[in-house]
Amino acid sequence: MIDHSRPHKESRWPRCCCSTTRRVRLPAFTRSRTSCGRPPDEILARGERAAEALPNELVYGGFSLGVLAAQKLAQTRSGARGAMLFYACVPAEFFGGWPAGLPVQIHGMDNDPVFVGEGDIDAARQIVDSTDDAELFLYPGDQHYFADSSLPSYDADATALLTRRVLDFLRTHG
Repeated sequence: MIDHSRPHKESRWPRCCCSTTRRVRLPAFTRSRTSCGRPPDEILARGERAAEALPNELVYGGFSLGVLAAQKLAQTRSGARGAMLFYACVPAEFFGGWPAGLPVQIHGMDNDPVFVGEGDIDAARQIVDSTDDAELFLYPGDQHYFADSSLPSYDADATALLTRRVLDFLRTHG
């Protein structure tokens, strides 16, 4: 299951990584309220409702705001097979701690003002430090949505490497 945070247009994240996933689009948010006026709790609930009809045994993935729902589902749904968190990460304690044995990949740019500047990288490092099967991948650059070819922030080289890593993760855990 892949959660996107860009409701205004279809993401052009590599199709090879999304061919067997269900897309769920969530509005972008700022601080404690979303830009559409919804509190984050409502956004999380929408992600949970979207996953209700799906089996629990999934690798959950989220981009930016979509990380909230993906991370929560991965941490709280029994049988989750893994998590892939792109451009964002929240402290595992938000959802009760990182489950033992749950593999995770976290991807972000090393100078992204959101991922680095707002503390997501610190949450990512805490998860990696506390989990055996966790990897944090930092790519050189300062873009937030670097893997979406429909945006000017797209970085083809970083996306190619990210895609290889994601496909390897899915072959192992998916």
